Amino acid sequence: MVWQPPNRLINPVVFILLLLALVSTAGADSVNPPGGITICGYVTYANEIGIWWFNPYDPDFGGVQMWLDDEYLGTTGAADHFFNAYSAVVGTHTFSTHTFDNSGNVNTTWVNLTFLTKEYPGCTENWTCETCSPPIPPVTAFSANPTSGVVPLAVLFTDNSTNIPTSWNWSFGDGSYSTARNPLHTYLVNGTFTVSLNATNSAGSNTATRPDYITVSTSPPVTPTLISSDSDTPRFVPSTGGATESGARAGERITVPFAGNLEADDSVPVVVVAISVVPSIDIQGFMASAIKAPAGLTMTIPGNPPAYYLDISIQWIREDVVKEVEIMFSIDDGWLKEQGITPEDVVMMQYHESTWSELPTRMEKYSDGRYYYAATTSGFSYFAVTRKGAGAPSTTPTLTSLVTITQQVISESTTSATSRTVISAVRTKTVTTTTTVPPVSYTGSPEFPTLWIVFGVAGFAGIFLIIVFIRRWWIRRQNPALFRKYE
Repeated sequence: MVWQPPNRLINPVVFILLLLALVSTAGADSVNPPGGITICGYVTYANEIGIWWFNPYDPDFGGVQMWLDDEYLGTTGAADHFFNAYSAVVGTHTFSTHTFDNSGNVNTTWVNLTFLTKEYPGCTENWTCETCSPPIPPVTAFSANPTSGVVPLAVLFTDNSTNIPTSWNWSFGDGSYSTARNPLHTYLVNGTFTVSLNATNSAGSNTATRPDYITVSTSPPVTPTLISSDSDTPRFVPSTGGATESGARAGERITVPFAGNLEADDSVPVVVVAISVVPSIDIQGFMASAIKAPAGLTMTIPGNPPAYYLDISIQWIREDVVKEVEIMFSIDDGWLKEQGITPEDVVMMQYHESTWSELPTRMEKYSDGRYYYAATTSGFSYFAVTRKGAGAPSTTPTLTSLVTITQQVISESTTSATSRTVISAVRTKTVTTTTTVPPVSYTGSPEFPTLWIVFGVAGFAGIFLIIVFIRRWWIRRQNPALFRKYE
């Protein structure tokens, strides 16, 4: 009888190892790039930033390419999931990554992290997932305040999405867009607008849409206003400032609305409706103020034309980081008529370096007795709303002293036998002079050119001396013995 080994099951551990080897071999992809990393959290201390993430599952995964503020940092290995970066600049920074595999394939979809470093010690900690589990797509939601009003209507949109976003894409329904998380948008035309938000993270994206969400009208609803007959108090006290804490990236426009000024009446001639700026760096927000300024002697427009003066300033950011400023304001049509200014001739002027200059000003619309305008400038100071060409210099005649005119008449009377008319610049009057001294005859020879005679004599003497010296040198050269005799 031949012995045969008994039938036994394969060792479970060996089986699992073999299965993993087969899966690893089958899963290696030399064509498609790996997925992106999932950033778990970060810690900043002064200007240092520590970032943690987990890598995508890919048997061929090779590592991560890294950038900080668009500056290439290098790559990590397949087993690395942490990097410590540094920047000497205090402020907002962006950590950007691409993944790659061992076959040379690169996933060009960006995975970004935006963070803020502060002055020393400035420690900040932020975690997006505590266990570094794979992310799930966001559930997008948002709200707005207000959702209706009068043009221009400034609306603050708030992202209420869950599962935290790394990027946002807003569509406001009027052809405008934003990538800020909580943008402030101003509607400049009336209508009903559908708003949508697309939120994206490393696991995917999701879009929420609210049809006919924002309603903008050209005039506010009519409400009765009680006015005391024995009081001169204005019905409206203008808003002098506003602020926004919504951030903006460099080159992105951000607007501060003066919400209270949208209901200005004829008791206030000119009010600022909103101020927007375009910063040259990323900012967290800014505050602006605009108050009526007295027309002082040092800042009055030359010629003292009819004008309304404003003092406009900003806080929270430096003026030198502002690339462009747009000032939106409204004017009561009754005030324009009183000043004799047509709506088409309205211009905003700026006082800078002791000079008034006109700013590019455009009329936006007319609503409820007020004209709305927008002016573009590059800084803040004193401003004035007036008519175009008001600051142009006027040509004035040069005033000549009466004594000078008298002396001129006397001088001419001693040298001319004819009477001539002298027109005074002090006042218009014809003056006729009478000759009392015999005139000087002009038939004689003109004045003798003494200076030319001096130059001629000096030149002749110089030439004569040169000839004498040359002649003496020549004689001495021809007769050296004769000169040695006398020497």
